[in-house]
Amino acid sequence: MMTIYVGTTNTDGTGSAQNLNADNGFSPTLEELYGPPPDMPVQDGTWAYGYIDESLSLVETTIKSCVYCFSYRTNAENIAQWNAQNLKEIAMLDVEDGRVDISNFVDVCFINNAYGQRYESEFDGHQRLSITDAKRGFIDTRNLDGNPRDYGSEPFDGYHYGDTTSSWANITIKPHSNGDSWSNLFEVYTGYAEDIVTFTADENGDRDSSTQWTEFNVDLGEDNDLFYYDLVHSVNDDQRRIVDGGSGDDMLFLRVDTDDLAFEHFELITSNQNQLFLNSTLLADNASDTGLIIHNTTVQFSSDITDVAINPLNQAQQEYVSSTSNWQQYGSNYRALTLDSDDFVAVTVSTAEDSYTLLMNTADDLVPI
Repeated sequence: MMTIYVGTTNTDGTGSAQNLNADNGFSPTLEELYGPPPDMPVQDGTWAYGYIDESLSLVETTIKSCVYCFSYRTNAENIAQWNAQNLKEIAMLDVEDGRVDISNFVDVCFINNAYGQRYESEFDGHQRLSITDAKRGFIDTRNLDGNPRDYGSEPFDGYHYGDTTSSWANITIKPHSNGDSWSNLFEVYTGYAEDIVTFTADENGDRDSSTQWTEFNVDLGEDNDLFYYDLVHSVNDDQRRIVDGGSGDDMLFLRVDTDDLAFEHFELITSNQNQLFLNSTLLADNASDTGLIIHNTTVQFSSDITDVAINPLNQAQQEYVSSTSNWQQYGSNYRALTLDSDDFVAVTVSTAEDSYTLLMNTADDLVPI
């Protein structure tokens, strides 16, 4: 059952939206706003329940498009001034709706202990979460009840109902900050399933320069995940921008030139012809026996790289590059890349201690040391 708290616990730099509860926060009661009368049988229609005053809007919408076709959406918005007293923080717990939009709160806590998108008697497991203009947050969509592949008794494509065929989270965060005071940190945890997490400075076609202060620590958990990176360059070298792809075949998509991102356990990096800085630590953290695939991305090496050698792909590397179209097994959340192994070469990168293999689609992508 969905629980929402709104308030302000951070008065001295120590509180957060995670601390909100019934004692220190406001939990609004949602009342019927509009919809067909309950005694009127309808084939389709829209119902809305919510709480709206001069500073806060919380609306849950149900759309029925056929006898058994329902979709659910929750929108939470601070319609007063950003950073307004008693409206800085919001905590949303166990929100089952398939689409959730949260906007104009400084601090967001979103915890879901079950894959979302409820139906009359079951979950199909997917959820799209959008957070706009938050300075910091804690987002956890891990299913602590266990792997959804273990649910149900009826087999479905070799697994069971509720598995990663449909169980995924698609999380988009558009941060906003008023500077380096207090915290700019987002913690994001996803679990089983093929999830997407996006951090972007794009807001209606403009770039929010305040995202230069944004920090994050993201753990994508199990299965084949995708992380989009699109923030303004960090201000300080000690800012935390960390993402762990976890297990599975994970893809990092760069929408900006990147030398301020710490990433590990990724198998493929792609971009729109952007530049990526690589040092020995990043190479070690994303190493594999077959090679790290780098697609449409220019690489700039650090000074600890001692040698670079270019060779044709061997048979195993050709098959590995060609297999990327199958990494997103079900195609329900994002479309996997289809790569032609004939366009790639094997690049052996050496340091004083070790050597690593990159599979790149042109040798011209390399920036000389």
